[in-house]
Amino acid sequence: MNKKIKRKWISALRGGSWHQCFGRLRRQGNQRCALGVLAEVLGVHIDVDQFDLEPNLLGLNEQQYDSIYLLNDDDRKSFEEIAGLIEESSDLPYHEPRESTAENSVSAGDPEWLFRDYDISVIEMKTPWEIEGKTREEWETQFDLEQ
Repeated sequence: MNKKIKRKWISALRGGSWHQCFGRLRRQGNQRCALGVLAEVLGVHIDVDQFDLEPNLLGLNEQQYDSIYLLNDDDRKSFEEIAGLIEESSDLPYHEPRESTAENSVSAGDPEWLFRDYDISVIEMKTPWEIEGKTREEWETQFDLEQ
Protein backbone atom coordinates (compact mmCIF):
# COMPACT_ATOMS: atom_id res chain seq x y z
CA MET A 1 0.00 0.00 0.00
CA ASN A 2 1.17 3.51 -0.79
CA LYS A 3 2.79 4.94 2.38
CA LYS A 4 1.14 8.34 2.02
CA ILE A 5 -2.33 6.79 1.73
CA LYS A 6 -1.53 4.45 4.63
CA ARG A 7 -0.61 7.44 6.83
CA LYS A 8 -3.78 9.33 5.83
CA TRP A 9 -5.91 6.25 6.59
CA ILE A 10 -4.31 5.79 10.01
CA SER A 11 -4.86 9.49 10.77
CA ALA A 12 -8.50 9.27 9.65
CA LEU A 13 -9.10 6.20 11.83
CA ARG A 14 -7.63 8.01 14.83
CA GLY A 15 -9.01 11.45 14.01
CA GLY A 16 -12.40 11.07 15.66
CA SER A 17 -14.37 12.30 12.63
CA TRP A 18 -15.85 8.87 11.98
CA HIS A 19 -18.04 6.73 14.21
CA GLN A 20 -17.37 3.02 13.76
CA CYS A 21 -20.08 0.84 12.32
CA PHE A 22 -20.26 -2.87 11.55
CA GLY A 23 -21.74 -4.93 8.75
CA ARG A 24 -21.70 -2.10 6.21
CA LEU A 25 -19.10 0.18 4.70
CA ARG A 26 -21.24 3.19 5.49
CA ARG A 27 -24.28 4.01 7.59
CA GLN A 28 -26.14 7.27 8.10
CA GLY A 29 -24.19 10.39 9.01
CA ASN A 30 -20.52 9.86 9.72
CA GLN A 31 -20.66 6.13 10.49
CA ARG A 32 -18.11 4.07 8.59
CA CYS A 33 -16.31 0.77 9.03
CA ALA A 34 -12.52 0.76 8.72
CA LEU A 35 -12.77 0.03 4.98
CA GLY A 36 -15.37 2.79 4.62
CA VAL A 37 -12.91 5.24 6.18
CA LEU A 38 -10.31 4.17 3.60
CA ALA A 39 -12.86 4.75 0.84
CA GLU A 40 -13.42 8.28 2.17
CA VAL A 41 -9.67 8.92 2.28
CA LEU A 42 -9.40 7.82 -1.36
CA GLY A 43 -12.54 9.67 -2.48
CA VAL A 44 -14.28 6.42 -3.52
CA HIS A 45 -18.07 6.85 -3.42
CA ILE A 46 -19.96 4.47 -1.15
CA ASP A 47 -23.71 4.41 -0.65
CA VAL A 48 -25.45 4.32 2.72
CA ASP A 49 -25.84 0.68 3.83
CA GLN A 50 -23.47 -0.58 1.13
CA PHE A 51 -22.18 -4.04 2.07
CA ASP A 52 -19.15 -4.50 -0.10
CA LEU A 53 -16.75 -2.93 -2.55
CA GLU A 54 -14.24 -4.31 -5.00
CA PRO A 55 -10.92 -4.47 -3.09
CA ASN A 56 -8.97 -3.01 -6.04
CA LEU A 57 -11.00 0.23 -5.79
CA LEU A 58 -9.36 0.70 -2.40
CA GLY A 59 -5.90 -0.32 -3.60
CA LEU A 60 -6.14 -3.61 -1.72
CA ASN A 61 -5.98 -7.24 -2.72
CA GLU A 62 -8.69 -9.63 -1.51
CA GLN A 63 -6.61 -10.94 1.41
CA GLN A 64 -5.93 -7.41 2.68
CA TYR A 65 -9.58 -6.41 2.26
CA ASP A 66 -10.80 -9.54 4.05
CA SER A 67 -8.31 -9.05 6.89
CA ILE A 68 -9.46 -5.48 7.60
CA TYR A 69 -13.09 -6.59 7.29
CA LEU A 70 -12.55 -9.38 9.84
CA LEU A 71 -10.71 -7.08 12.26
CA ASN A 72 -13.56 -4.55 12.10
CA ASP A 73 -16.66 -6.73 11.87
CA ASP A 74 -15.79 -10.09 13.42
CA ASP A 75 -13.20 -9.11 16.02
CA ARG A 76 -14.86 -5.73 16.69
CA LYS A 77 -11.46 -4.07 17.01
CA SER A 78 -11.73 -0.32 17.59
CA PHE A 79 -10.47 2.16 15.00
CA GLU A 80 -7.53 2.86 17.32
CA GLU A 81 -6.65 -0.86 17.48
CA ILE A 82 -6.98 -1.27 13.70
CA ALA A 83 -4.87 1.86 13.12
CA GLY A 84 -2.19 0.42 15.43
CA LEU A 85 -2.15 -2.89 13.56
CA ILE A 86 -1.92 -1.10 10.20
CA GLU A 87 0.88 1.10 11.54
CA GLU A 88 2.87 -1.85 12.94
CA SER A 89 2.68 -3.97 9.78
CA SER A 90 5.05 -3.56 6.87
CA ASP A 91 2.10 -3.62 4.48
CA LEU A 92 -1.25 -4.37 6.12
CA PRO A 93 -2.16 -6.69 8.99
CA TYR A 94 -3.09 -10.26 8.17
CA HIS A 95 -6.09 -11.97 9.72
CA GLU A 96 -6.59 -15.72 9.40
CA PRO A 97 -9.67 -16.45 7.29
CA ARG A 98 -12.72 -17.35 9.31
CA GLU A 99 -13.63 -21.00 9.08
CA SER A 100 -17.22 -21.88 8.44
CA THR A 101 -18.37 -23.69 11.57
CA ALA A 102 -21.69 -24.25 13.29
CA GLU A 103 -20.82 -21.47 15.76
CA ASN A 104 -20.29 -18.73 13.17
CA SER A 105 -22.56 -19.96 10.43
CA VAL A 106 -25.54 -17.87 9.44
CA SER A 107 -27.62 -21.03 9.63
CA ALA A 108 -26.47 -21.81 13.16
CA GLY A 109 -29.96 -21.28 14.53
CA ASP A 110 -29.66 -17.58 15.36
CA PRO A 111 -32.54 -15.89 13.53
CA GLU A 112 -31.45 -12.49 14.80
CA TRP A 113 -28.03 -12.56 13.08
CA LEU A 114 -29.30 -10.03 10.56
CA PHE A 115 -30.13 -7.56 13.30
CA ARG A 116 -26.93 -7.61 15.37
CA ASP A 117 -26.26 -3.95 14.62
CA TYR A 118 -29.78 -2.78 15.46
CA ASP A 119 -31.15 -1.85 18.85
CA ILE A 120 -33.93 -4.44 18.83
CA SER A 121 -34.29 -7.81 20.42
CA VAL A 122 -37.51 -9.23 18.99
CA ILE A 123 -39.35 -8.50 15.80
CA GLU A 124 -43.08 -8.99 16.00
CA MET A 125 -44.94 -9.23 12.72
CA LYS A 126 -48.67 -8.72 12.66
CA THR A 127 -51.22 -8.70 9.91
CA PRO A 128 -53.22 -5.52 9.34
CA TRP A 129 -56.31 -7.07 11.00
CA GLU A 130 -54.29 -8.13 14.05
CA ILE A 131 -52.98 -4.59 14.41
CA GLU A 132 -56.58 -3.32 14.49
CA GLY A 133 -57.70 -6.13 16.83
CA LYS A 134 -60.10 -7.63 14.29
CA THR A 135 -60.55 -10.94 12.53
CA ARG A 136 -59.61 -11.12 8.88
CA GLU A 137 -63.27 -11.22 7.90
CA GLU A 138 -64.09 -8.12 9.96
CA TRP A 139 -61.14 -6.29 8.48
CA GLU A 140 -62.02 -7.22 4.88
CA THR A 141 -65.67 -6.26 5.47
CA GLN A 142 -64.71 -2.65 6.15
CA PHE A 143 -63.42 -2.35 2.59
CA ASP A 144 -66.61 -3.86 1.14
CA LEU A 145 -68.68 -1.19 2.95
CA GLU A 146 -66.52 1.65 1.68
CA GLN A 147 -67.18 0.82 -1.97
